[in-house]
Amino acid sequence: KLDRSQGDVHAAGNPHFNLDPGNFKAMATTIAEAFSRLDAANAPHYAANLKRFNERLAGRLAEWDRLAAPLRGVKVITYHKSFDYLAALFGLEVFGQIEPKPGIEPTPTHINTLIPQAKSAGVKLVLMEPNRARKTPQFVADSIGARLVVCPGLVGGAPEAKTCLDLIDYDLRALVKAALN
Repeated sequence: KLDRSQGDVHAAGNPHFNLDPGNFKAMATTIAEAFSRLDAANAPHYAANLKRFNERLAGRLAEWDRLAAPLRGVKVITYHKSFDYLAALFGLEVFGQIEPKPGIEPTPTHINTLIPQAKSAGVKLVLMEPNRARKTPQFVADSIGARLVVCPGLVGGAPEAKTCLDLIDYDLRALVKAALN
């Protein structure tokens, strides 16, 4: 059932597709096509920029795949269902979320159920966005012997994440650093 009757803010499905660089080409193409329709005189400029972006993206995908190698099979808990696409692409295993449902604040009962399950499963990382309160995620991480990793989910979420390519660089580097320490 896809509605918000139980508080889920993802009633139509998970909207965080911007964290899967595999989607960047389609997103950039859609933007370039829309700009070209609205500003036909500059359509060749938009097409050229799209071509350059896709070339840069292809190189980065290979680079990210190598960078993310240590993440394959690492179990994580996320605060919100923001990182499912990123995790799937780079081989992280999402064990669960601190929110019982997207947009629903965690209850003590949910956290007290999650902690022993996560500890038993060997969860190594607790992943959250910078706009979330850290108290509960830090408590969960400390309780299971995991590292808390703060990664932006959007461009501009960290000073270094100025573009979508920078965002993936930033998040992967933070995850790899935490996974290897």
